[in-house]
Amino acid sequence: MSEKKRTVKKTLQVLPSEMMTITAEAAEKIKNALQRYSASGVRIQAKRNETGAVSFSLDVEDKARLDDLVLEDRGVKLFVDPSSTQHVQGLEIRYITTEKGSGFSIVKPGG
Repeated sequence: MSEKKRTVKKTLQVLPSEMMTITAEAAEKIKNALQRYSASGVRIQAKRNETGAVSFSLDVEDKARLDDLVLEDRGVKLFVDPSSTQHVQGLEIRYITTEKGSGFSIVKPGG
C-alpha cells in the first residue's frame, strides 16, 4: 500500500488597511524604492529591545512569506510577520523632513 503525501498550502491573509496606514508622501517614496529594487512590497518588523521598548524596521522584499499578514494601503503592500502583528495595529508610516535630514517615521497617532 503506497502512502499519499499530504500537502498543506497556506494562503496569505490580506487585512484591512485601517490596521496600519501610510501617508501619501511615504507611499510615493516607498513606491520609488520598490521600483528601483524590483521588489513587490515592504516588510515591517517590530523588535523589542532590552528595556522593553518596541522599535520598527522597514525593508524592501520580493514577496510575502507564507505566514505573513499582507496589508495594502495607497497601492503599497506591507508584509508583517506573525510576531509583529500585535505591534502594528494603528501605526502610521510617514515620510518626514527636518533640518537633520529626511526619512521614514513610524508612529502610533494618539499613542
